[in-house]
Amino acid sequence: MPRASQQFADSADEADPLTGISSSSALDDLLRLSPIASFAMDGSHILTAANHRLCEMLGYADGEPVGMNLDRIAADPEAFLTGIAGDTALLRSDGAEVLCQMFFHPMTDGGKLVFAVDLSARAKAERDTLESEKKRWQSDRIEALGRLAGGIAHDFNNFLAVLLLHVDILSLNLEQDSPARSRVSEIKEVANSIACTVRQLFAFGRKQPMTLAPVQLGPVIEQFANHLRATSAGIEVEVSLESDLGLCFVDHVQVIQVLSTLSERAKESMPNGGTVRIASSNITLVSGSSDIQPSGPYVQIAMSDTGGGLEADSAAHIFEPFFSTKETDKGKGLALAMVYGIVKQSKGYIWTESVDEEGTTFKIQFPRIDTQQPAGLEQTAFHRVSTERKTVLLVDDESAVRRVTGEFLELAGYNVLQAGTGMEALEIAQAHFGPLDLLLTDLLMPHMDGCQLAERMAKLHPGLAILFMSGNANESDDDGKGRPDFISKPFSMAQLTDTVNNVLKGK
Repeated sequence: MPRASQQFADSADEADPLTGISSSSALDDLLRLSPIASFAMDGSHILTAANHRLCEMLGYADGEPVGMNLDRIAADPEAFLTGIAGDTALLRSDGAEVLCQMFFHPMTDGGKLVFAVDLSARAKAERDTLESEKKRWQSDRIEALGRLAGGIAHDFNNFLAVLLLHVDILSLNLEQDSPARSRVSEIKEVANSIACTVRQLFAFGRKQPMTLAPVQLGPVIEQFANHLRATSAGIEVEVSLESDLGLCFVDHVQVIQVLSTLSERAKESMPNGGTVRIASSNITLVSGSSDIQPSGPYVQIAMSDTGGGLEADSAAHIFEPFFSTKETDKGKGLALAMVYGIVKQSKGYIWTESVDEEGTTFKIQFPRIDTQQPAGLEQTAFHRVSTERKTVLLVDDESAVRRVTGEFLELAGYNVLQAGTGMEALEIAQAHFGPLDLLLTDLLMPHMDGCQLAERMAKLHPGLAILFMSGNANESDDDGKGRPDFISKPFSMAQLTDTVNNVLKGK
């Protein structure tokens, strides 16, 4: 073990065998040439030298730290007593902490030569990676839940279609003074309530019809903010909008729904009043800034409140269906799930930032478009016409739906042919010699879907009217370009009658 070094200022004749330094000028040269922040301190923990890089890192003028006690620049002075290399924080002149990896060299007077490697960049990279992984994990989980919710909602809508049509048929067969009429009415009311919940599940699963069009969000936000001010006693509403917000390809009605839902959540978090801030601006994500969200131009809407904020565990699950921070009898936990679905179906992204007891901010980012594109859904004017005796080919692989729908169509005065598959429908159409006026087909069926069937039927019966139905309101149409000849399950007798008549007239 080499003997301990003499104090650097002692003698110019005898060199320290550990460092080769033999004079204070050599120490100055060492510190000056060091590529990392370095300083020396004596046995009393007083800084005796400090290089430019240390002063720059801590926000001091050159030489200013010399003469300071260690506790002025060290967040944990005790960590320096061991002389063992490790990570600890230095203090900047403004009090901020800088995480550093420390290396020590002992000196004979009990002092130390200290080298500090700034770990801020590494720590930030680790935090960014952790946050990115957290967002990806949350996004993947919600995506999986969305697919599950969409599948469940599809099946529920088929069940509800059967239930609601049976209820309508029962109502037709009951006398006006029948005591069962009130029970039938209550069944229908409950079924419609379930249908409303299913629509929210569809929104979360991004399966609802949307009328997409180029929208300038500034006027939409201002209109909403004025409504919020007028209907929110005790709540101050602040709005900040860039004057040249870009266009977004969205459904402006759904955007208002999103803002309304977020504002209701904000108001609930401020029962004694507070402030809701809505800001919108153009932003650009550069390549590599996110491995979840594509780089490019976006229009961002940020809504923040001064409420109680969210705990970390709640924030991680806030967009999941049936997750709620409310009491169990005060919400179903679908509102923010619906918001998430609407934003994602619009090709947007939504993030939440919340500090417990300091409020919550929701940031929505819609892709910015440079040129106008055609509106998402065609709007076709239809008018009710009187029903003549026409023939309908009804195709649905769900036998319960098919039976009750066919029963109603027959009650409504139509001739009905029924098929459970696309191939069966083609066989019936080929064998049928009379007129065939309408194909009413489910969109999603095994082996041959509704679209494929419609294409083949059009060749067999040119001019045949087509009406698609589905328990998934946007089943084969994720880009928002919907059909006017479409009816969503569940439907009532009146809705089916209107739609069938309208489609036949449109023919």
